[in-house]
Amino acid sequence: MQKQMQKQFPFFLVLIFAVFLNGCVTTSKIRTKTLSERFYDREYAAVIADSMREAQNVPENAALCYLRAGSAALCSGNASQAKSFFEKANDIIWAFEQRDETKAVIGREDSKKFLGAPYERTLASYYLGITDLLTGDYENALASFKTALLADAGGKTQNYNSDIPIVFFLMAHCYNALGENKRAEESMQEVRTVYPKRFMHNVLTDIVSSNVKILGQQNRSSLEFMIAAESVFNDIFILDYEPGESIEEYWAKITKETLVVENGIDTKDVIFWRKKIIDAVSLKLSQAPIRDYERFINEKEKGISVLHYSDNLLIILDLGQGPYKYSSEGHGTICKIQKSSYLGKGVQVTLGDSADRQSTRLADIYFQASTRGGRKMDSILGNKANFKDTADIATVLGLNPLLALGMHYVLDGAINTEADIRAWLTLPGEIHAVSEKLPEGEYQITVRFCDLFGSEMPQMTQTRTVNIEPNKKTVIYVRSKS
Repeated sequence: MQKQMQKQFPFFLVLIFAVFLNGCVTTSKIRTKTLSERFYDREYAAVIADSMREAQNVPENAALCYLRAGSAALCSGNASQAKSFFEKANDIIWAFEQRDETKAVIGREDSKKFLGAPYERTLASYYLGITDLLTGDYENALASFKTALLADAGGKTQNYNSDIPIVFFLMAHCYNALGENKRAEESMQEVRTVYPKRFMHNVLTDIVSSNVKILGQQNRSSLEFMIAAESVFNDIFILDYEPGESIEEYWAKITKETLVVENGIDTKDVIFWRKKIIDAVSLKLSQAPIRDYERFINEKEKGISVLHYSDNLLIILDLGQGPYKYSSEGHGTICKIQKSSYLGKGVQVTLGDSADRQSTRLADIYFQASTRGGRKMDSILGNKANFKDTADIATVLGLNPLLALGMHYVLDGAINTEADIRAWLTLPGEIHAVSEKLPEGEYQITVRFCDLFGSEMPQMTQTRTVNIEPNKKTVIYVRSKS
C-alpha cells in the first residue's frame, strides 16, 4: 500500500500543479480596464496615478498622459492640479521639434512624441483656459483661448478659419471681466457669425428628433433602432450644408449616405429602421410649411441670444465621450476619426426656483475633429506604405536587382507604416453652456441630462451649490456621468 502511494504521489503533484496552473491562466485572462474606461467609471485618482507612471516610463506619451490626468483632475474638482497637468502637456505640444518628425520615418509612427491632432491641440489650450477661468485668472484664460484659436486655424500658417463657437464665447466672457467690452462684443459677434453655419444642422436635428421619438415610443426602440437613429444624426453633422440649399436638398444628401453598421449587429434591422426614420422625416418636410422651418431657426437664434458674456454665472457642460482614432487602408497607414456613442444629448438646468434653462451646444468635438482634413503626417505615412509596396525596388533605389533585393528585406523590417492612433480618449463629445445674471446669494443648481429622445435620465442628474458674490463672475464646470 505504501509503495502504491509512493508511485501515485508524483501523479498527485502533477495534478495539483495542473490545477494551480489552470487557475493562474484563468486569472491572467481577466481583462483589466483601460485608463479611459477607469476615467468614465470616475476612478479619477487611479487615472492620474497611472498616467503619471506611464509618462515616466514612456516619455513619448508624456503629453497624452498629462492631458488624461488633466481631464481627471478637472472632473474631480481640483482646478489647480488640472492646470498643472494641462500646462505640462501644452509645453510639450507647442515645443515642436523637427527631429521628432524624421524619427518616425524609420520605425513606428507612434515612436515619436505625441503632439496630438489639430483638434487635440486646440482643446489642450482650451482646457488650460478653463482651469484659469475657474480660478478667476481671466488674463491667462484669454491667452489660452487665443492659442486654442491659433491651433484650430492651422497654427502659424493660418490655413483654416477657426470655427469653434465655445472659444469665441469664453473670450467674450474674459474680455468683459477685464473691462474690455468692445472686444467682448467683437468676440460675441464671431459666435453669431460661426453659429448660424450650424443652423440647418440644428433645424434637421429637431425635426429628426421629434420623428425618432414618435417611432421609438410606437415600436419600443431596440438597439438596432437606436443605431439607425444615431446614424442619421451623425450624417447631419458630417455632411456640409451649402448656402442657398433648400432644406429638402440638404436632406436629400443625407438620405443617400451609406450606412456603416458595427460588427455583431443585425444589419438588416438597422437598415429597416433607418429607412423608417428617413421616410418619416421626408413626409414631415413635405407637409410642413416654410414658416415652420423659420420658427426652428428663430428658436436656435434664441439659444445664442440668452447666452451673454456679461452674466455673472456661467455653467460649462461637457457631455459624452469624444471621438477615437483607428488605422485603415493598406498597412494601416491612415489614421481615421470615429464618433463615439453616448446617451446624454441635451441638458436642462434649474437655477434655484427659476424655470428650467435649456443649454446651448457650442462645440461638437467630432465635428471639430473630422473637418480639419486629418494630420499632416498622413501623406508621409502613405509614402512609406507605397515605398514598401513598390515592386521595382531597383528602379526606386537606383541599385542592381540583387542589392535591391537585400535592401528590400532590410527596409521591410525597418520601415513601419502603421498610423499613430494614440488619442485623448477622455475628451467629451459635446460642449454646452448656460449663462444667467443672478442677484447675490446662495443657489442650488440642478443639471438634468436628456437622451436622444429628449427624455430625462435621472441617474445622470447632478446638483451644485453656488454662492453668487457682488461684482464677481462665477464659473462652474460639470461633466456628464457615463
